[in-house]
Amino acid sequence: MQMVDGVGARQEQANFEGGYFHLMPTHSNVHEVLANGLPPRMVWVWLLYAGMDRQLLERYYPILWGAAEFFRNWMVYQGPGGKYFTGACIDVNESVPAVRNGAATIAGARGSMEIAAHAAERLGRDPELIAVWREIAAGLTQEMRTTRRGLLAAHDADEGVSCATLVSCVASVFTNGWVRPDDPRLRRTLEVWLKECKTRENWAVSRAADPNTAPVSQDVDNPDPTAWTWLGAFAIEVAAAMRDGDLTMPIIAELIRNANNFGSLYECKVMTDGFIGRPWFVTSSVELSAGIMMMFVQDDGDQIELLPAIPATWQNFSFQLAVTNRTTVRVAVREGTLHSLELTGPTAPRQVRISTRFKPTALLGAPIREDTVGQTFVLTPKTT
Repeated sequence: MQMVDGVGARQEQANFEGGYFHLMPTHSNVHEVLANGLPPRMVWVWLLYAGMDRQLLERYYPILWGAAEFFRNWMVYQGPGGKYFTGACIDVNESVPAVRNGAATIAGARGSMEIAAHAAERLGRDPELIAVWREIAAGLTQEMRTTRRGLLAAHDADEGVSCATLVSCVASVFTNGWVRPDDPRLRRTLEVWLKECKTRENWAVSRAADPNTAPVSQDVDNPDPTAWTWLGAFAIEVAAAMRDGDLTMPIIAELIRNANNFGSLYECKVMTDGFIGRPWFVTSSVELSAGIMMMFVQDDGDQIELLPAIPATWQNFSFQLAVTNRTTVRVAVREGTLHSLELTGPTAPRQVRISTRFKPTALLGAPIREDTVGQTFVLTPKTT
């Protein structure tokens, strides 16, 4: 995405207002700038899992710095009244021409700058950039768009119903989003999207007898293609972040029901002999796994939160998952009660918050504090 002589990787010439003199609505020339926010996010997740080792942080800092500086220099502008906005680019959906203030682009810019600021602070570097990055990140958050229906807008002037915003609002494993999970607009946007865009009848139109006549939405007002399940997989993460396990179940059921359709869970083409061939992407299935993990455990590096979004019907289950600082969590629930809990990893004490619904005090004793979400305990992992 490097800019050379005023012409960007999208082969267009930018103007100072954040638009372009010439735009071609094709992903070949106007690609998703938001993707620049993915490398720092992936690096940050790895660093959190690895324990934020200084040597690793030094090694990866150029990636974090580079992404933040790309967005700051080439995609974020300051308009009237000091308000920040992002330049025009494709935002999530390649069938929609370039838009300003795309939700995913804002999320990529904001996330990259916050991650870079955290890393620079830990390393004692770039103090002047830390302040700038944080000011821009905060400004972009304040300028979040809302439609007339009270939904989170996907971009400037958006009045449709799109999950593109949800994809950006609540990030994945170990990373925070740019909208608070208790923001009522987040829940309303997800519920309306599920009702109006992802009903059982239109979830995967690729099941049609003649794929060439399958109705695929290209409506700018409702830009979510009906056959893709990336967005449904992201929606599970949103519901998990909102601690609504019951909302995740119909989404999971539909993803599994359409698991072998092109453009669906495994992103593959089903051949005429019934075998799956010509693999495309595995992103939907990976995102589904991430969403289910977030139903079981969430961890931002400071606190492990267990069982935040378990459906009411799940009374007996167990899992083993990785969390931050090279720690493994093993949990078993029997008859709706926490039956066993074991942390394995470095022996530094960890704060663990557990939903009160699972009666953790019967196993762990008195908590150090309690709130409306759950009870918090201090546990020391066992060494491997």
